[in-house]
This record gives sequence, structure tokens and C-alpha cells, in this order.
Amino acid sequence: MQNNCADIQRGAEWFSSIGTDKSKGTKVFALSGKITNTGLVEVPMGVTLGDVVFNIGGGIPNGKEIQSRAIGGPSGGCLPEEVMNTKVITNP
Repeated sequence: MQNNCADIQRGAEWFSSIGTDKSKGTKVFALSGKITNTGLVEVPMGVTLGDVVFNIGGGIPNGKEIQSRAIGGPSGGCLPEEVMNTKVITNP
């Protein structure tokens, strides 16, 4: 629903221009916990999880290392460091 206003005003072609060839549009993340910038962020498909956490979220305060990356809420899981370069996409 967060995209509806922009989608309606600018149209499907505009929205399809965001993201990758196979994963069009955006994804919303809720950043919380011990991270510099918390809140809801909307990012284009194709950015990496590392971009979301470190560039948009500002990383962990005081130069500390990230301890866990939980995704998907209570039914989600924790991700290892190796996946931080994984791109956010809907179709692999």
C-alpha cells in the first residue's frame, strides 16, 4: 500500500523502471535494534542486504560489529555474514 500513491500518479511504467530487469519496484524493510538509523525504509529491488544495513541503516553505532541479522519477523530467521552481499530480489 505504501507505493500506491506514487504508482497511481506516475504509472506502471515509472514503477517498473525501478529495480532490476526481473525484479521490478521496491521493497520495504523495518530497521530496528542497535542500528544507527531505525525505521521503515523503501529501497529499490537489487540493492544488497549490506547496503540496507550499513549504507541506509548507518551500521552499528560506536564501530561495533553486527551480531545478528534477523529477517522476516518472528517467523523469520537469522542470517550469517556471508549473505550481506545478497541482492534483494523477488525472482532469482
